[in-house]
Amino acid sequence: MEKATAQKYFPGSNSPFGFYSYYDHIAGNRALRLFIFKGGPGVGKSSFMRYIGENFRNEGWEVEYHYCSSDHNSLDALVIPSARITFMDGTPPHNRDPVYPGALEEIINLGEYWDEHELIKYRDNIINLSRDIKNCFDLGYRLLFEAYGSYMQIKELLETKKPPRDCFYLTKLVEGYFNKKSFVIPYKYEPRSLFASAITPQGISHVIDSIVHPSLNVYVIKGRECGIFVKSGLNKIAQMAWERGYFVEKYHCPFDPEHLDGLIVPDLQIALFNGTSPYHDERFDLPGYNLFEVEINNNSCTPREKNYINDAYRRMDLLINQAVEHFKMAKNNHDTLEEYYVNAMDYRRLEFKREEIYQKVKNMVNAGVGL
Repeated sequence: MEKATAQKYFPGSNSPFGFYSYYDHIAGNRALRLFIFKGGPGVGKSSFMRYIGENFRNEGWEVEYHYCSSDHNSLDALVIPSARITFMDGTPPHNRDPVYPGALEEIINLGEYWDEHELIKYRDNIINLSRDIKNCFDLGYRLLFEAYGSYMQIKELLETKKPPRDCFYLTKLVEGYFNKKSFVIPYKYEPRSLFASAITPQGISHVIDSIVHPSLNVYVIKGRECGIFVKSGLNKIAQMAWERGYFVEKYHCPFDPEHLDGLIVPDLQIALFNGTSPYHDERFDLPGYNLFEVEINNNSCTPREKNYINDAYRRMDLLINQAVEHFKMAKNNHDTLEEYYVNAMDYRRLEFKREEIYQKVKNMVNAGVGL
C-alpha cells in the first residue's frame, strides 16, 4: 500500500502580542475522539504523535501534522481527519483540559513514566532554566512589538491612500471563480484558521508546499508597498467565500495574526497567498503547480514616501531578526531542560503505552467509532 500524504500546519506562532494560538481550530467541532497529552518537556509527546501518524500513513490514512512554533521539528498535534481523531499537546503555552472527559477527550499522562526523585535532584536547575526560557521569549516578544510599530507606520501612511486598482482586479478574479459554481447555502461551513508560516527559533518557517496541491490554482500577490492592501483584500475575499457557503481555509499572518496571509477555497480549487515582506519568494518554489504571480503596484506614493516605507521595512526586518535570536536562546535552554526529563524517563514502559494507544485507535477506526 502506498504511504498516504501528511499535510503540515502551524496552529500557533510567536507574534508581537506574545504566543498567538488558533489551537481551537486544530480539531474544531468535528473530532469524535481527542487525546490530550500531559507531561513535561522532552517526555516524548511529539515522538508519540509521530509514531501514531506514521503508522496510519503506512496504512493509507492521510494525516495532519501540526508543528510547534518554538521548534519547527516538534509536533504539537496530530489529526487523522477521515477518522475524526486528534492528538494534542495540552501543556503550556497551549493548555488544554478535557471539557467532556471520557465522552470526547482522554488524557495521556506521560508524567507517569518519569522518576520523580531524578527530577527533584535537579530542581533548582529546572526552575532556573524555565525562568530563563520565559525571559528569552518575553524579550523576543518585546522586539517583535517594536517591529510592529514600524509596521503600523507603514499601515497608517498607506491608509491615507486609495487602494491600488490592482486590488479590485484581485476581487474580480475571485468573483469569476464564484460565478463558475452554483450558489450554495450561505455560512454553511465555519472557516478554519491556522498559520502557514510561523516566527520560530529557526527564523520564519513555512509549510505552504505541504498545504497546496497541484489541482489548485495558486495566486501569489506581490507588491512591497501594498502588503496592507493585500491583507485587507484577502480578508474580504474570505468573507465573500464564507457568505456564499464555501469552506475556507484561512492562513493568518504571524506578524499580524488577526489578518490573513493566505487562503484556500478547496471547492473552487483556488489559493491566494501574500508574497510581500517579510516573506520570500522561495516559499513559492512549487514546480509543476498552477502558479500565477499577481503584481500590485502602488503608484500613489511619492518617492519620499516610498523611501519612508522602505526604511520602516528595514527596521522591521532588523527587529524581527533580533527577536529570532532570543527565541533561539530560548530553544537552546529548552533543549538543556529537556535533557533532565529525558534522563528521568522510563521509555520502555512508555513504548508499551504508545503501542497500547495505537492499537486502541486502530480498533476504534476499524469499528467505525471515529468515522
